[in-house]
Amino acid sequence: MKHPTSERDYSMPAPDHHALPAIVPGVIVLLIGVGLLLHTLGWLPLPGNWWALAILIPVGASAWSAWQRAETVGFWDRAAMTTLASGGFPLAVALIFLFNLDWTVVWPVFPIIAGAVMLAGTLAPHERA
Repeated sequence: MKHPTSERDYSMPAPDHHALPAIVPGVIVLLIGVGLLLHTLGWLPLPGNWWALAILIPVGASAWSAWQRAETVGFWDRAAMTTLASGGFPLAVALIFLFNLDWTVVWPVFPIIAGAVMLAGTLAPHERA
């Protein structure tokens, strides 16, 4: 009778190209921590609304998700385009806070983004031509 460990495959697995998303949150948290440490030490001046940078995290997640979808299907389909365009909402909010823009002036950007999301879902192809 063979020992159970004698049949194990100890070769290195092929690199997983989808493993990158697993490290992204850790890298983001690490960079945030380093940035906050440098700020508290007085070495990194941050704008008054620096906390609004955290709103950009879902923007990056949306862009990454759209990219992964496009890579999976091989082209920028409706799902990828809609996911990418929908990241415009938190992006707009972050920019408004970061640059202290007047909400009463820039509010029309939200219907513009909504229209872009709808167009992305309508005009992007369902399948590769």
